Amino acid sequence: MKISVIVVTYNSRDEIEKCLRSILDCGIARAYDLETFVFDNCSADGTREYLQTNLSRYLGIGLEIFLLKKNFGMSRAVNMGLSISSGDFILVLNPDVEVNASLTDLVDFARLHPCTICAPTIDVVAQRFPNSVWIFLDRTLVGYFLKKLGLYSEYFGGYYVTNDRPRNPPSRVDIPGASVLLFSRDTYRAIRRCGKFFDEQFPVYWNDVDMSLRASEMEIYSWIVPSCRVKHESGGTWRNDSALYTALMYRGLRKFIAKWDISPKTLRFLIALDAILGFPIYVKVRGVTAATEISATRFRLML
Repeated sequence: MKISVIVVTYNSRDEIEKCLRSILDCGIARAYDLETFVFDNCSADGTREYLQTNLSRYLGIGLEIFLLKKNFGMSRAVNMGLSISSGDFILVLNPDVEVNASLTDLVDFARLHPCTICAPTIDVVAQRFPNSVWIFLDRTLVGYFLKKLGLYSEYFGGYYVTNDRPRNPPSRVDIPGASVLLFSRDTYRAIRRCGKFFDEQFPVYWNDVDMSLRASEMEIYSWIVPSCRVKHESGGTWRNDSALYTALMYRGLRKFIAKWDISPKTLRFLIALDAILGFPIYVKVRGVTAATEISATRFRLML
């Protein structure tokens, strides 16, 4: 059996070394035929140079690198990888993920359930698809403070925390995220029949939610396999650039609620209002300059 691994990098010099080393060391390449594609979205931090210099170190995982001439975004780069992949199963990994021997549990589950999308125990995943209440409470300061005050639960917010449930049996979730996804070629082909795997109007954020919604309409469901546990440095690429994160997140959100007709006008108004009313709080937490940039970006993208 052959597995295609697809990783997309952008300024991921430290992360990609750990990620590739973990694939090499976890033993999956000894159990299965592996091809590994790394698409670099025009990094400027030494990622490209590291990949070129160390290509021979990763012959055991069939590494091929693709140095893109500009940043096409995660969705388009993953779609590029899918179009040239030849594996019976496809593993999409974020560069800030480190896998281990438990990855075989994910593969075993996927082989037994080939018409699914599988993910490991990782951070927080959404148990339910978002509605207007879910989005408002999750993407506003109002929701943040309601959560802090205990006035709404994680479940009401739509989340299901899996990190502390390693012994639970596999369970269905609506949105497994996109940090680690394993699915069969038949699943890919089925999703491909109604468009590209990831809709490229969502370069980074909301692409996984949109894909999961489309898959569910074809009765392709997502499962979490708790016995497979990975290490994830959440937010690696955008860790030090909150303004860019805000722009990508809320630009994607605007397009997502419009595409799926989730009360777009009402939500946009409420989130824009929250950006204005929350400005003094942002100032205290981030300072005037960062607060102005973040609040202005949220306001502009919602109107």
